[in-house]
Amino acid sequence: MSATETFVNLSDYPDLESDEFLALPQDEQFRLEDYHVFTQEATSVKPGIRLISSISCEEESEDGDFCGGDIELLRIELPCEVHWNCLSCSQSGKITGFENGPSDLSYLPEETARKYIKDMYGTDLGIDEDKSLDFVDFLDIEGLIDEVMDDGNSFLNWFKDLPPEIKEKFLDDMSVQIDGVVGLLEKETGGLNPAQLYNLLICDWEKNEGPVQLNGKLTAKAIEGSILFHNARTMLLKAQKEDGLGLTKIGNLQRKSVSELMSVCIWPDGYLEAVKRHNKFVNEHDIWLLHCTRVLLEASGLLRKNKGKLMAVKKRSGLSLSSRSGELYRHLFIAYFRKIKISYLSNNIFEYPKVQENIPFALYRLHQLVDDWVSIDELSAQILLSLSYDEIAYRSSIYSKVDSIVYYLLLKPLELFGLIETRNTGEETLWFYQPDQCRKTALFDKFISFRF
Repeated sequence: MSATETFVNLSDYPDLESDEFLALPQDEQFRLEDYHVFTQEATSVKPGIRLISSISCEEESEDGDFCGGDIELLRIELPCEVHWNCLSCSQSGKITGFENGPSDLSYLPEETARKYIKDMYGTDLGIDEDKSLDFVDFLDIEGLIDEVMDDGNSFLNWFKDLPPEIKEKFLDDMSVQIDGVVGLLEKETGGLNPAQLYNLLICDWEKNEGPVQLNGKLTAKAIEGSILFHNARTMLLKAQKEDGLGLTKIGNLQRKSVSELMSVCIWPDGYLEAVKRHNKFVNEHDIWLLHCTRVLLEASGLLRKNKGKLMAVKKRSGLSLSSRSGELYRHLFIAYFRKIKISYLSNNIFEYPKVQENIPFALYRLHQLVDDWVSIDELSAQILLSLSYDEIAYRSSIYSKVDSIVYYLLLKPLELFGLIETRNTGEETLWFYQPDQCRKTALFDKFISFRF
């Protein structure tokens, strides 16, 4: 039984109480009822919480046996989706189109919603707190923590709540106890010891109090080469000037706004030509960079949907001023890498949570390694800790190699922010641009620095 991923938009199907639903084939009715339950259960708790569904996996093997494995659920807000995954057979899927519908319980207080689930389906939801979205959960790396305690997750939950002075002493002591391991580890981490690596991965970018320092005082001229910044500011200014951008009934930008933004935004070479070649009528999702810009502005708290329009948020309107370009650039950068799933923005159907948690380390290694042109293939293993690299390697294939996934998840966004540049030294392809080398731009070290 091979693992597959299923996508379903509930808004494409009739209501479960309707005659149209009863006219559907019975197996399709059963399937939609399961998605209805998944959605109710996932929306009964806050986004980012992983839980076990009351429904077991009904996937049938080639031998005719049912899997019966636990189904893990996770709801995310941007984009609004419910993800499900069988913990036994790895069948998985995404559910969309449920917002404000009969399957959406997110409007209820959590206690009320969970009571409804218990009364309706006779079960308490099994919430897996250890697997809920948390950057710190990633820190059981390279066997480092296992040298101290067998249960890495329990150790971290205890460790991260320690007073700073005790935490520092513990890390110093730990470095002595595992001196041989640390020596090997530092070769793979650009010289970072366990305490430095820990602080790098968990630091708060917003406060600029940890190892990652992001400069919010750059001039407009310094960042004028960033495609993503230019387009985000252009869309924000347009929303402010026009008192909002019109949305379709399903919440996408209207074609008028899309057409106008196409002409005033900037795009990679050949990008718009390819979009127009494959689409007779161009909608928001056809220009994925435009859609990502809109999602980024919403996640940044700069735009929000209101009464059929995408409106600028007044309390942050000053960030669009040219004199505050550095602040806006920093604000967008943090939102892109810390508030939105990079897998969605790169239009990848798979999730890469460990890669996203690895981003501070990737930035640190890029800071060290790419002053001049470097092979992306060779670089991939150097900017990813082993768990992150393995996560990508597991999803790679002859059609989507590790270096390609690393480029689209990490390097291309940095390129759109104007922080790195790429080139292709091999044979050109008519199908898509796949660079094989990259290096930092001057903006990288002006914007990102590290303090340990």
